Amino acid sequence: MIFNESLLMLALLACSTGILAGFLAGLFGVGGGIIVVPALYHLFIAMGCSGETAMSMAVSTSLLCIIPTSISSIKAHWRLNNIAWYCLRFWSPALFLGALIGALGVSNLRGSWLQGIFAALLGIVAIIIVVRLVVVFSTERDTKEQRGGWGMLLSTFCIGCVSALAGVGGGALGGPLLVVRGFSAHRAVGTAAGFGFLIALPAVLLILVLGSTRPDAPYGSFSLINFPAFLLIVSASVLTAPFGAKFGKRLSHRMLSGILALLLVLLVIKMLIEITG
Repeated sequence: MIFNESLLMLALLACSTGILAGFLAGLFGVGGGIIVVPALYHLFIAMGCSGETAMSMAVSTSLLCIIPTSISSIKAHWRLNNIAWYCLRFWSPALFLGALIGALGVSNLRGSWLQGIFAALLGIVAIIIVVRLVVVFSTERDTKEQRGGWGMLLSTFCIGCVSALAGVGGGALGGPLLVVRGFSAHRAVGTAAGFGFLIALPAVLLILVLGSTRPDAPYGSFSLINFPAFLLIVSASVLTAPFGAKFGKRLSHRMLSGILALLLVLLVIKMLIEITG
């Protein structure tokens, strides 16, 4: 009975998480990790995992979820002409290398460190969004998209590393950065959706090779990834990502930026309450 109840709880929460994560991935290009990681963390805790195991597995499983979700989001934004492919090709080596460094951290750092990194990431993103998008870019205007040089390569490397450590797709940091570089809100979201695939794929492969299955890992786990949760989340998120992208196309630059800022601020508040509580 406990086994069946655990599986039922996993199925219900994973499907609900996938629906919301997919929609957010399409709407904001954030890969859904900012929703998936805390949801999976609490789910694994409820299934009997230690805090250390739960956080490591939440980050790793979230990264695997990002791969198909980001592909679905990329396809939707490609149809809407929201992706700067020339920039993605230039930045892809830095994102790839950063993701590998981050994956090493997921396999070796304590869960408490990963939890702190995730909370810090949300705080940084919230500050960037509020200051840069809401204040500086509060009005619609046309600007020239800037691919950048070594400074941008270093920035994308850091995004790849931190995003892999936190289990997010890179859009949460990449979107604001691209707006600062002259991208419109919609082009920034679409291009940042490509960050997710370039970060998640190498990170997951390295985690599968280096990670080991924990003794208290829930049913269906291999290495640091829980595959039942992955399959359920992806099944729901792939369906909803295109709807998020289409809905975002209807919003203005100011409204899209404001909604993203509000979402991240709420998540930061929630995370701070959990850490201090």
